[in-house]
Amino acid sequence: MIRITSIKISSGYYIFQYAKETAAGGTEYYSLESKDKPRPELVTAFLRLKELLLEKFNTLKFGAKYVTVFAVRIKYGDKNCDKYKMTEYKLTGRIVGKE
Repeated sequence: MIRITSIKISSGYYIFQYAKETAAGGTEYYSLESKDKPRPELVTAFLRLKELLLEKFNTLKFGAKYVTVFAVRIKYGDKNCDKYKMTEYKLTGRIVGKE
């Protein structure tokens, strides 16, 4: 099974980090960096992440059109959860003022 652990858009690069289980039961971690444009579904997903960010931080809604999400980090499993269940996420974004 492959699990996406991080996606970041930075300076025209698209950086994907993911984990893959080995046949021996271990986990290998990989990173893929590309300048190729992603499929439109990824852009749509990041726009929806912006909505999630605005939902969690109501104070940002005044300048919603100036908010950009450029990274998401996902954590799977916890002491009380299945190792395949997403238990935590971290959104990284930027707010640009009118100036």
